[in-house]
Amino acid sequence: MMVDTMEERGLSHADLKWGNPHNCHFPLFNFLRPLPLEWMCLLYFVMWIGAAGIMVGAYFRISCLCFSVPYWYMFLLDKSAWNNHSYLYGLLSVMFLFSSANHCWSVDGLL
Repeated sequence: MMVDTMEERGLSHADLKWGNPHNCHFPLFNFLRPLPLEWMCLLYFVMWIGAAGIMVGAYFRISCLCFSVPYWYMFLLDKSAWNNHSYLYGLLSVMFLFSSANHCWSVDGLL
């Protein structure tokens, strides 16, 4: 998820993807609008921190929420970038949010 945030979701080229407000995006819902570039980079950072928290199991439910909310926002914001598997991480993060996957082999399990 951390690598996917950097490469596939677009943090490495966020300035090209979100920097120009005149770029055409194809949102699934018409009321969704991209945030300014600085806010989009902040969303990527929150999503990356959430992925790191999921990976080590630290503050697991908060980490799942920090990953899934920005992920679904960016996913629904531009449907031209969807792959046939691009919703997988979003579904997994929501499933993790309601699971007890943090009880074994995690930082939360040690506390």
